[in-house]
Amino acid sequence: MVPRQLNFAFADSPKGGGSDARSDVSEQRAFLLQKAKRKRTARTVACAVDSGRLLEEVASEENLSRALLNVIRNKGAPGPDGMTVEEAQARAPALIDGLRRALLTERYRPGEVRRVFIPKTGGGQRGLGIPTQQA
Repeated sequence: MVPRQLNFAFADSPKGGGSDARSDVSEQRAFLLQKAKRKRTARTVACAVDSGRLLEEVASEENLSRALLNVIRNKGAPGPDGMTVEEAQARAPALIDGLRRALLTERYRPGEVRRVFIPKTGGGQRGLGIPTQQA
């Protein structure tokens, strides 16, 4: 049996086509869009993860830019630091660079998460993690 590789293509629009105009193209997002769309070399979809390179993948400019774009597109709320998505978008190059350095030098320390349980309508409970202010 010959192993097969699956390749996925994602449309820029969740509605699948329509107009060529992208909803998030603006001067403020140009940096994030350029970084998030950068092509990676020889990346396989289904393979064993090289644990030595996993942190580098997580801390890549592409990954961090894509994560911030997702927060912006979802109109995310300010976190414990009080920074709005508009402020994060304006400071994107510095934020991504600082976070990348902190991750790669192992200086990044996430804040604590407070766990609360919310009752579900059909019975049972759903866990919810709430980030807390770092000291």
